Amino acid sequence: MEYLEILQAIRSVTADRAATSFPALPTPTLRCGGPGRSVVVVVDAALSRAVLESPRYETLNFLDRILTAAKPEKTGWIRRFCEVSTIMVDGPEHVRRRALVDTLIDGCMTAVKDVPPAAIGAVIQDGLARPAASAALIAGDVVAMLLAISCSSCLGRPVQLPRAELLAIDFFNPFPTLSALARCDDAIAACCHAIGLEPEDEPAATAVLSLLTMGVRPLHAVTTQLIDAWLAGAASGDPPEAIRERFAMVDAYALVPVNFVMRRCIEGDTIAAEDVSPGDVIYCFLGSATGCPFTRQSAVPFGAGTHVCSGMQLSIVMFHQVRRALLGLGVPDGLQVAPSRPSRGIANAFLTYPLN
Repeated sequence: MEYLEILQAIRSVTADRAATSFPALPTPTLRCGGPGRSVVVVVDAALSRAVLESPRYETLNFLDRILTAAKPEKTGWIRRFCEVSTIMVDGPEHVRRRALVDTLIDGCMTAVKDVPPAAIGAVIQDGLARPAASAALIAGDVVAMLLAISCSSCLGRPVQLPRAELLAIDFFNPFPTLSALARCDDAIAACCHAIGLEPEDEPAATAVLSLLTMGVRPLHAVTTQLIDAWLAGAASGDPPEAIRERFAMVDAYALVPVNFVMRRCIEGDTIAAEDVSPGDVIYCFLGSATGCPFTRQSAVPFGAGTHVCSGMQLSIVMFHQVRRALLGLGVPDGLQVAPSRPSRGIANAFLTYPLN
């Protein structure tokens, strides 16, 4: 079946990806499907950027088809996200929604900047004391803290997020199932109920739902790698300057925490040697699948064009705050924590780490 062919093409990139690279593929594009609507998987970052910046393509609501078969009561929060999100629309409506979100995201950046690094450091130290501590496990604690602070800023009141449910939010898969959507909706519902999102107006709901659905996985991946670099330095007995050098190799451009985004062709085009027609679906990978470590020349981790990530600056602020917290903790003696490795064998839109 066609969807199995598409799934296999995506798995050829994501199933065995490393933290800082995609496996080497022989061509910059992969075509799936026969006559009529085709799917083109673009695995060259420069080509992906060109697609994302081109007016020949539009955003793709990849949930539209499955939501017609899903029970509304099982997917209520996901439907609300689709109704208010900036990523599911183009044109003037996208501009309007984006403006509403950007103002609130600016407030989140101020709130996160005001967090004392020692407060983040305390969360990390508490995580180290937990049984079977790992970078990914501790990163989950840090993400829950930073997103709670961001949601508090959007809502104008202090809130707490349930950690387990927050980290369970994930529906950005090539072919989400009804059961997976229902589980994800339950996780979003638990978070939204915990912070009292139901009566909020559109700007606050848009910003908070965007943070919950699009921010958790990328932020967790980058935070995991930062903590992993710190733990590796501690295990090796590195001095502080050497740990700083390890940190210098960790950012969104080195990791590409978002594997791909999807677009639909609306005007005929050619990508490398592939002719694409209106209706064709394009998977734009945000790093080049060469087997080499990602660099700023081979990665577009925040996307490009009109849909460039609205949380880009916020995620950078969060990254710097976590790094400051880790540097403030110094180098603990004799700390031995197993490194965290990316999850394997999945066709996922995000760089994902197991939590246990």
